[in-house]
Amino acid sequence: MKTGYGQPAVELVPSRGSARAVLVGTPLLERVVAPTTLSLPVPKGQRLGRVEVYEGNQLLVSTDLVAAEAVADAGLLAKTRWYATQTARNVWEMLT
Repeated sequence: MKTGYGQPAVELVPSRGSARAVLVGTPLLERVVAPTTLSLPVPKGQRLGRVEVYEGNQLLVSTDLVAAEAVADAGLLAKTRWYATQTARNVWEMLT
């Protein structure tokens, strides 16, 4: 999951394991409900969404998704570098 200012992306992991018996060959649908970007900082273990597994219209399993690792807020230097890079990229695109 993307974060801002060039900070590393956040990996989402299930907060707990879930198991359910289904017949081999049964079509399942996995749906991830989570934002596409995050605000910083993100602490390890923060709930960021959920994953749901369906068989047809029946919900079989649902579990929370949490941050696998913490991502700190970008400092002043990182934010300044990010804005300078974005500005230079935009100017270059206007010139070419």
